[in-house]
Amino acid sequence: MIDPNLILSEDGKTLIGVNDKSCKSVKIPESVTHIGDWAFVGCASLQSIDIPNSVTHICNRAFQKCISLQSLNIPNSVTNIGDWAFSDCWLLQSINIPNSVTNIGDWAFSDCWSLKEIHIDIEDPDRITSWLMAFDESQIKKCTLFIPSSPCWESWEYRHHPVFSIFKNIIIIPRK
Repeated sequence: MIDPNLILSEDGKTLIGVNDKSCKSVKIPESVTHIGDWAFVGCASLQSIDIPNSVTHICNRAFQKCISLQSLNIPNSVTNIGDWAFSDCWLLQSINIPNSVTNIGDWAFSDCWSLKEIHIDIEDPDRITSWLMAFDESQIKKCTLFIPSSPCWESWEYRHHPVFSIFKNIIIIPRK
């Protein structure tokens, strides 16, 4: 059964918003492929999101100012994370970005002041376009970036890559 609090497009593929912004958890239906612009903006009580593998796009400002959100596991179906998608999620501590992501918009994770860990499962950072401005520099100085070893990249290349060089703490983990 679909949560009556969710507002979906007529075809059920786009999550447009919520009726009650005080929701604490959300399970997005399997029919959804796009989480629309501003869908959850300002849902200050939202603590957990269950994003299904059907979702391919998390659009602009979709979860902006969800200040109670603490962790984020983006499914391996998502290819695009829009501008400011998770900005101002003050309690967000951990992000998992899968290999499927090819675009991360500007300031997608800015002002996530509690961010401690970013797990990025990619083999070639150059295949992700437009993500140099996804994180603001002041917050990532205290973050640890976890990135898998890659047959395409040596560990020193990660540390000198334009995106990753701004991270002070990089841990390269062996691929499974």
